[in-house]
Order: sequence, then C-alpha cells, then structure tokens
Amino acid sequence: MKRVEEKVKDIVEVRSFAKVSDFAADPAQTLASYHFTDITAALMAKWLDAIVNVRADRGAAVALAGFRGVGKSHFLAALAAVAAQPELRNQISDQYVSASAERLSRRHNPVAFVRRGSQSTLLEELRMAIAPITGDGDLSNSLNDLFLKAAEKTKDMPLVLLIDTALGRESRVSRDDGPILSEIAEAAKALGIFVGLALDDDIAGADGANLAIAGSYTIDYLDQEHLYKIVDSHIFSKQDRSLPLLHEIYKHYATVLPGFRWSEQRFTSLYPLHPATLEIAPLIRLYLQDFALLGFAAEAGVRILGRPANSLIGLDEVFDAVENRLRHVSDLDDAFAAFDRADHDIIGKSPVTQRLQAKLILKGLFMLSLDGQGTTADEIAAAMLIFNYEGQTGIDIPHLLNMLSEAMPESFERVEREGGASRYCFKLGGKEDIDGVIAEAASEVTMDDIALVLLRQASEKFSDLNITDSGQVTTNCVVEWRGAIRHGDIMWNLSGADVDPVKEHSDWAMAAGFNAGNNGQQIGWCLGELTEDDLETIRRVCVLQTNADLREQFKDKLTAVAPIQSLAIEKIWQRIFLADSRLVVDGIEYPLTDEARSAHTLSQLFTIMLAPVFESRFPEHPEFSHVLGVKEAARLIGQFFASSAQKSGIATACGDVCDASWFGRTSRSRICARSGRVADEASVCAGSV
Repeated sequence: MKRVEEKVKDIVEVRSFAKVSDFAADPAQTLASYHFTDITAALMAKWLDAIVNVRADRGAAVALAGFRGVGKSHFLAALAAVAAQPELRNQISDQYVSASAERLSRRHNPVAFVRRGSQSTLLEELRMAIAPITGDGDLSNSLNDLFLKAAEKTKDMPLVLLIDTALGRESRVSRDDGPILSEIAEAAKALGIFVGLALDDDIAGADGANLAIAGSYTIDYLDQEHLYKIVDSHIFSKQDRSLPLLHEIYKHYATVLPGFRWSEQRFTSLYPLHPATLEIAPLIRLYLQDFALLGFAAEAGVRILGRPANSLIGLDEVFDAVENRLRHVSDLDDAFAAFDRADHDIIGKSPVTQRLQAKLILKGLFMLSLDGQGTTADEIAAAMLIFNYEGQTGIDIPHLLNMLSEAMPESFERVEREGGASRYCFKLGGKEDIDGVIAEAASEVTMDDIALVLLRQASEKFSDLNITDSGQVTTNCVVEWRGAIRHGDIMWNLSGADVDPVKEHSDWAMAAGFNAGNNGQQIGWCLGELTEDDLETIRRVCVLQTNADLREQFKDKLTAVAPIQSLAIEKIWQRIFLADSRLVVDGIEYPLTDEARSAHTLSQLFTIMLAPVFESRFPEHPEFSHVLGVKEAARLIGQFFASSAQKSGIATACGDVCDASWFGRTSRSRICARSGRVADEASVCAGSV
C-alpha cells in the first residue's frame, strides 16, 4: 500500500460519549444518554407494549440475554425511566419507541429494582426492592404474599419489577438463582406484574439449576451488533467521501494479513476501532465489571486523530488502558508473573529493531488468551497489525511464540492440531485441575448433543426459532416478497439424523445443516465446517451444562470457566451460521450478505436471501404496493370471483405462467404472474387472456 497522506481526522469526526456509571442516580441523564438502534428500539417497544398489556390476572415475564458490556443494564434503566416518569417521554429520540411509550398511562408506573448480589439471597433482595412501594419494612418470605401486598398498593397500575446484577460488584454472583427466578415469573404472571430480567453470565445459559428460566421467561437476545451501529453513528461519524480510502485500507490489510477475517462492512463501521477490540471487551468485563468499551473508544479516538489514516485503535491500547487494574485480579496473578518474566528475559533480549514488535506480540497474546482457547500466529498478526513491508525483514511471530512456550512451559501452552496451525495461550490460574475432568467427561458427548447446543445458541439470536425442553426445534418462518407473505419450513439436520418431510401448508421448504444443498434439495442452508477445536469446545460446554455432579464439585471455579466457554460458543456459532455459511439453490452458492448476517429473525434473514431466488424464478409475479395479508387476499379473491368479474372475462389467465407449485400454495385459485389477476384453477387454460 502506498504511503497514506491523510490522517484519521480527515476521515472521522470523534463525538463525545457520555459515560453513565450509575444508571439509577439520574433517570433523565440515563434516558438521554441511551442511543437507540433499530435493534434496541424494537426490543424497547416490545417490552413497553408488554407493560401496557398487563392486566390484574395477566402479567408478563421477559428476560434479556447478551454478553457483559452489551448494554443490558442501561436498557433496563432506560425502560424504568420511560415507565416511571411520563415527563421524560418527550426526550425519546426514536419514533418507534415513542409511539409505544405513548400507550403507557400518563401516571407514574411503580418500578422496583432488584439488585442481585447485594444480599445473601435473591428473596432478601426482592424484599428490599418492594419495601419502598409497600411502605412495610417487615415483609413476608412468601412470594405470593410479597406480590399481593405490592398489588394492593399499586392498585390499577401494574408493578414493573426489574432484576439486574448490582452495580459495582467486582465478582460474579456465585449462586443458582434459576429456581426462584422461575417462581418469581410464574407468580408475577398470575398476579398482573411485569418482570424484566437481565440474564448475566452466571444465569445466562439457562441450564442446570437455571433451566427453569427458559420455561418461565420470554428471552430476547441483545448481541454486539447494535454496538457496531452506535460506534458508527454516535462516536466515529464518517463522511461518504472517505469510503473509497477506507476501502483501500481494508483491502490492504486483508491482503497482507492472512488472519484478517473481519468483513469490510464491520471494518468500516468500527473504524478507527480495530474489530478485535470489540470482541475482547466481554472478556475484560469478566474481570473488570465497569469496563466500558464505548467510553474507551471515544477517549482513544481523540488521541489518534493526528495519526496516519491506516492507524487503528488496537489491542495494545486496550491492554495499556486496563493493565493496572487487571494486575489486581487474583485470577490473573500467575499470568502477569509470566508476562513480566517473558518481557524481561526474552523480549528484553531481542534485537533492538524487533523489541517494540515483540512487546506488541506479548500484549496481544495476553489479551487473546483471556478466552482460554489460545490463538495462532496469524491471528495475533491480524489483531496487532504486524506484517512485513516490501523489502523489509520483520519479526518471526511463530518463532517468538515457540521461544516463549519452550522457555516457560509452565506458563505458556502450545497446542498442536493435525492439519491446523499451532495455538498459543497464557495459562490462566485455577483452570488446570478442572480442564482434565471436563476433557474426560467430554468424550461421552454425542453429535446430537453438539447439534442441540448450536441450535440453542441460534434460538437466542433468532426469536422465531424455538427449542423445547425435550430438544424439539420449531420455526415459524415467513418471508415477504413483492408484498406477499410466504410461509416456509426449515428442516434442521445438524447431526445427520432423518428430518421430517415438508409440511403441506408450506409455500417453500429448506434444509439446514452442514451438508444442506448437496443432497438434491432445491434450497439448502449449508453451514460452515466445524473444526476439531470447535467440536472440543462444544463438548466441554455440553459437559458444563448437563453434568450436575461436576457443577457441584467445581462450583466456585465454574463461575470463571463457564462464561469463557459461552463466549467461545458464540464465536463458533457466528462463524458457522453466518460468516462461513451459504445458501445453496439448485447447486449455486450464495454467501450471506452483511445485511442478512445482521438479521435478528430467520424471517428477516431469508426475506433478504431468498428475494433474488424468487426474482429469477418468477420474474412476472405481480408486485403489491402493500403487504397482502389474509384479509386482503380474501377481499381480492372475492372481488375477482364476483359474477360481474367472471362475466367480464377477468378470471381467465395463462396456465403455464400460473403453475407455481413449488412457490405458491395449493388452492382452487391462483394469482396470474403475467397479468396480476386472480383466476380460478379450473378456468386456467393454455391460451392467452
């Protein structure tokens, strides 16, 4: 790449970002600082509508899942501000949310915040939250009595009960609250109370003792996608004229760095923030509860405005920002001792010309080791933007990593995989004894178990994919095309088992699995390949979810291991379901577009991906200006089949165009793709109108 003359400041405008440390302190500031995206606006409107629909004998229980730092606590606090203080609702910037807020009563909804981890039991925390509403400091230990007394005080205004981890905690809540959270949900639904729960990593898996949560709460998932949009729209604003230069910078990095795996859309939206920094943020939050990525990005962005345009805010700057605080985390004592020794004994003795890059590699290895999975030389190079310029001899990253693992085998781990690159990792304290036990139990995990883990992960991402307690998968997938709604069937086959035949009422059908589209199906969603490392990680997660004896034996250590495993599963799922998957139609492969990868329902995803398929197969299908629902279709058919319409000859159409049995529903009437008119099947002929 030629020398870049432009500076970062020529491409982006860094906007100030208000960091709110205590969301409960000032509701007005909490709401004003909340930046809605299409994702969070839809969720907020959905939750507000649920509050509106609460009745004396019909409550609601909803939960919000997602990684630490994704914004769950801010979301709940903003919801509380909207519900409790009508005077703040005119501050809502999103019209969609504002419309739902207008449906709320103009009176102040009573809101109670339960702070998990502030007391020894969840019941005590619940009593403390409800006491200000009831005015009674001596409340019963019975959930029904607590809620009945609260209902008496709130009368015709529904109580809004929000449950979140207490702010300022330096450690996770190490207890199984699943059963009592389920009891709270069932009691609230029976007594006309709205319950909103933030699913933090200690209960987010809804497995083991927390399994009851999945059956009692409607769970929504807030992924990191909306953070990309906040960074792009509210922190690093970019001009359209800068896009060609960003494209050039991206293509250069994608060419010289084999491990640079991020899409151009993601790179552009986050610039000048390196995409790897967003991925590492949830891992930092496991150790530093108040680490705020968006605030860090805004501060770091100001510091690099004068640098060349191909500069990025990378993992080394994240490391420098959090190093001092991470050094006070006892679980990382051994890792930092190894870091300091390697820095002094190995990095410090490197050639002067390579010492800076060697230190960057050590920092990158430390940050990428926080997931416990290790990293490759190419991944470190991509994360730290280290590569050899033409005519220059740079540092040999694999050689340096091998030196570390050979000189300090007790502190650095090197894992060799047949057919794959070596992976390197700092050994994090407290994991060695549990790793062997998990690995032994993982050998019993079947492919059916692995498929269920992946499908459960998919159900968190896609709200129209549901997994029953027995593992049965159900989907309600419809696509919209040219104003028509088409119901589809997705036949899931991730384990190689037989799949059910296509249901007769479906308009279209699709097989989804690792070999979908290669077995003669007209449409297949072919998922990316699972590596041996992926399989091993998923097996370990299966063990953590299902082995009650192991969970009890290593209860304290699992509080650190389980969240890391969940993050690893998320990365695997994102790759095989989105990044590496493709739609196969009649043998032709279509990679998922960036827009499709951002979808939050299967219906949205396949509305985007199937549109070109339908366009090519039915180019003369009529295009309706509005969505044609059941009522509209019935009215249309009724009008065309009225006696006056039949006498005028409207009901005749060209049969070879109308015969769309793969796409259209089997019925006595069809809409002619050529004329856009409805014709009775019996009157369709081979001639023209």
